[in-house]
Amino acid sequence: MRSAPLSNRKPYPRSSSALRQAHPSFHSRSSTPLGLRSSRLTERIQYSDYHEELQQSSAELKLLMEELTTLNEQKDVLQDIADQLKRELYLSSSYANKIKKNHDKLHNENAKIRKANEKIGEDRERIGREIRILDKEVRDIDNEVKEIYEKCTNIKLQMEAEDLAINGLLSVTKKMKKELSYQMKERDQFKIESNEAEKQIFQIENRIEKLRIENDGFLEKISKISRNV
Repeated sequence: MRSAPLSNRKPYPRSSSALRQAHPSFHSRSSTPLGLRSSRLTERIQYSDYHEELQQSSAELKLLMEELTTLNEQKDVLQDIADQLKRELYLSSSYANKIKKNHDKLHNENAKIRKANEKIGEDRERIGREIRILDKEVRDIDNEVKEIYEKCTNIKLQMEAEDLAINGLLSVTKKMKKELSYQMKERDQFKIESNEAEKQIFQIENRIEKLRIENDGFLEKISKISRNV
């Protein structure tokens, strides 16, 4: 157990005069040898007390020095910890700044992505409108092609019917030619008229042949159109 601090203790007298000042009764005893011996004994007791107190103070001083050493060591440890905390704080601050920069960068990237998504949405709507318009145009063209195909089919049927009629006319014309030939042999008087009729028939045949050629060409064109459709 530690003793009380020296500043709070009452000091012991260090001489006989000091002892006489501290104890007035000492002066009356000092005039006799017994009083002198008592004074010396008291001084020895006081010296012994001072020596014991000095040893106790030395022990306390040693303890205080040990505590001071411990405190200095703790101070060094705390200083190291403080330095480490400063370094960690600096690193944390740098990392926080880096995170903030990355956050700002991500924010900018998100803004760019958001604008790009908005533009993509606008382009999607515009392309959708264009596709709907093109789809309508394709349907209209398909309907027109079907109508043209139907018209071409009808024209083809009509031309085939006309071709049959022309073939019939050719057949009739051939018969007429044969009849005229027989009539020319039998009726010489009708030779001039027969020659004129023959010329007319020849012209008609040429016209019919020309019509047939034109009809064949037109039918071929219609067939090509039908195959392309």
